[in-house]
This record gives sequence, structure tokens and C-alpha cells, in this order.
Amino acid sequence: MIVEDYSQFGATERTAGALRNILDHLGVIASHSGEPFTEALLMGIGGGLGAEYATWAFKGIDPSRPPKSQLYLRYHHVKNYIEKKEETLLQKIATRIGTPLTVKETTSRERADQFLHQSLQSGNPVMVQLSIWHSIYSRQEVNYRYHNNRKFYPPLLYDEYVSFLPYYSLPYPWISGHFATVYGIDEDSNQVYLTDYSNRPHTLSLHQFTDSRSIIKGWKNAAYTITVPQTKPNLVKAIRLGIHDSTESLLHEKTVISGAHLRVEAWKAMATMIGDFDGKRGWLALFKEPWQLYDTLTRLHAQIAFHNSDGGALRSSYADFLEEASNILKKPTLKQIAHQFSEIGIMWDEISTTALNDNIPELLSTRKAALKWHNTFKVQGSAASQSLDNLSKKIQGIRSTFTKELPLTQRELLTLLEELSIRFHEVYEAEKAALQALHTIMK
Repeated sequence: MIVEDYSQFGATERTAGALRNILDHLGVIASHSGEPFTEALLMGIGGGLGAEYATWAFKGIDPSRPPKSQLYLRYHHVKNYIEKKEETLLQKIATRIGTPLTVKETTSRERADQFLHQSLQSGNPVMVQLSIWHSIYSRQEVNYRYHNNRKFYPPLLYDEYVSFLPYYSLPYPWISGHFATVYGIDEDSNQVYLTDYSNRPHTLSLHQFTDSRSIIKGWKNAAYTITVPQTKPNLVKAIRLGIHDSTESLLHEKTVISGAHLRVEAWKAMATMIGDFDGKRGWLALFKEPWQLYDTLTRLHAQIAFHNSDGGALRSSYADFLEEASNILKKPTLKQIAHQFSEIGIMWDEISTTALNDNIPELLSTRKAALKWHNTFKVQGSAASQSLDNLSKKIQGIRSTFTKELPLTQRELLTLLEELSIRFHEVYEAEKAALQALHTIMK
């Protein structure tokens, strides 16, 4: 049961990319270009950019140890907290371009499987929310591992030690889950065919797939199908709404999450905390154990370099959106803002390379291995599983050197944090100026 002629693979921003691929498969053409919708345009229509910085404390498996802080960042528009009714990025895009969207949520695996099978039999690819994990070991297993190896730390966001999906083999997480598109199931061979952000298709066993869908209970085995729009969308209105979402959420969004910094001010708060060498909320205090600092720096690099972007923390992709939007809206001044966001994307890339910088061999080796992992996966997919696994083991080996002590001097550490703080202050000022200019142009 495979959707006939499905051949659309690859994505940058996972949600917009998954939708773009299905629209292309259905033969949907953008009226302004006569070509399939671009991912950047869909992303911008759905709300585009966002900002969130937080450090959450998670308990470890040893009750004698205090909770450990871990970094959480968001760069893309997920929710608009100004609205009374929250809408997802996918729902906003679908509504604004007039694409009928069917959403199925259920806590029952059986009903979730039934909807999936019915959709595929009707020739409709299905977007699903997948966790990067397909199983969580029991607490007994985790305790056994810890008591037999006191150096063992769950290298993840949660208290449990988990088993990754086969094609998410990096030894540190930068996401908990994402959209993927299922286009076939072969029950005889126990295989699910799907497309992720790689340019190649993937297969998972039915067990891995169903566990990954249901492991985060709040997602309720969410599945989404779309059909061809029946009317020509008002792209001018859709773009205006999308830009409004970005500027409002980044410049004026109300803070409703305790402990989190939202709006573009998140980057200012981050800069301040990174550079606070004496305070309780500074990074020296929050990430004082060597392995915590390593995890924080690697996560910061990964989220900028290849989480929902191909670099630039999605700002470079937003520049592409504004370039396209300027032609549709007939607003040449938007190209100037697009150029500003291109420059901001470069600033974000410089932050990512600062986090894993050239002056510290262990961090430089991690950066090279992580980027090679990402590029290999993007081009070859899970077909390069052995190479991907070797790169993951290399990074895990580097991480193990941070178990007891930092392989860098205190002077090197303070220099690194000071440079990160300066760069975050700079990106805050540049991003705020670009957003204010965008807000003024779109009045």
C-alpha cells in the first residue's frame, strides 16, 4: 500500500517542507509563479520566525544529585500567544492558502493506524508527528545502568534513557519531535515508508513507527491530510497575515510561560545570562558540570546550524520569503529587509561556530563531525547508516572527555562565553531593528 508516484523528499523547515512536498505531489501550483509553492513562502505565510529562550531544570536518576539545567531555544513561529485560540503553523498555512486540512488525534493506536491505512488507500500521503525516540527504557534498566557505571548520564532532555529512531543517531538531542510524511506501508515486510528532511526516503519497522508516534502522550498520534485547494488563494492577504504574526510575536508578544524569555528580547536576556559570571542564573552557574556545558554548546550549535534550517537559525530562509513576498506584494522595500535578514542569518551562523569554536580542539572536532553527520544524512539518508553511526560514536567519545573536567582552561572558557554574549547582543540589536523596519513597511 504505497501512494502511487510519490517522489517528493527533503525539507528545511520541517512543517512547511512536509506541506510543500504533498502540495507538489498533488500538483498544486502557486498562482504568482506557475510553479509549486516554495517552502520559504509557506513558512512565512504560516508565521515565519519566533523566539524563546529558557533553561529548564531536570532531575537525574541519582536522587542525591540536584536537578540539572538544560538549554531550550526556539527560532521559528510555533504559537501566537496574543490570540485567544492557538493555531499551529500547519493550520495557519493551510487556512491561508485555502488548502482543506483534516486533523486526526486519538489516544488509541488502533484508531490511529486505521486512519493512516484509510488515507493511504485513498492515495493521500499523511503527515505525522514523530518523536526522535521509538522506545524508553524502564526506570529499573536506567538504575541498573547507573549503578554499574557511575559515569553514565542520560544525555537527553528527560529523566529516562531512550532508544533513538535509527536515522536519528546523534548522541545529543536538539529536538524532541518533528513532522514527517508517510507515503506507504508494507505489512508483509513490516515496513513503513516515509520522508523526513533528508533528500532520500526512509523506512521504519511498524513497531518503531507506532512507538515513535505514541511515545509523547500529548501528541495523541496526531495525523494530517490535505486535499487540493478548490479556490485560488489570496496570497497578498496570506503574506500580510504571516508577516503580522512574525512582527507581533517577536516585538509585542505577551510573556505567558513562566521562566521563559519570549520576543526578540529573548536574545538580549540570553546575552546577559551568558555574560553573567557571578550570578545564579549565569551560564557558569547553570551549566557548571563539564558534560552540561558540552551538551549546551553542542545543542546551541545544532539548533542554529540544522534544526529546522540549513543554517542561520531560519533567518536566512525568512530572507528568501521576504524576497518572494516583495514581488507578490509589489513592495520593493521588502528586499531591503530581506537583505537585513540575510545578514542576520550570517550572524547566527557565527554564533554557532563560536559555540564550537576553532580554538578548542574537542569543540572543533565536534562541530566538524556534527556538520558531516547532517550533510551526509541530508544527501544520503539512512542509506549511509554506518557512516552516520561512526560519526555519532566519534561525538560520543568527545563528550566522554567532558565527564570529569573541562578540556579547556578557565581563561578559554570565559573568553568563549564572553564572545557568545557579545554576539547575542549584536544579533538582538540587528534583529530588533529589522523587525521594526518590517513592521513599519507593512503598516
